[in-house]
Amino acid sequence: GFIAHSDSAWTQSDDAEGSGGFEIGNPFKDGAFSGGGTGCHANTKANGDGFINQLNAKGTFAGQANVNIAENRDCQCNTVFVGYPDCKPWVHSGTPSDGTAGAGTEYNCWDRWIDHWVHYGTGDT
Repeated sequence: GFIAHSDSAWTQSDDAEGSGGFEIGNPFKDGAFSGGGTGCHANTKANGDGFINQLNAKGTFAGQANVNIAENRDCQCNTVFVGYPDCKPWVHSGTPSDGTAGAGTEYNCWDRWIDHWVHYGTGDT
């Protein structure tokens, strides 16, 4: 199913593939990183009703108020958390960005997104 941007109503559809129905990539990028799908976490019920159950985590990050983990209505991960020269998107996610990994270690800043989610995450969708 899908939720229309116009009225936020759920429409049951077996033809709506969701993010998993596309090649890996970002639909908002061109070139080598294009393609793919973003998508909110959704919950469907046997009776055809559905809803978005994507958690919000709105709070302050780097002096900016009301920053959410999702960047847009497609629930794309907010890139504000990795928009720093020291963030390397191709590096393994397990490396912390707090300086404890050792001098010269590269990291992808994913832990900043996770920390924000843990600190500000709510049941609001």
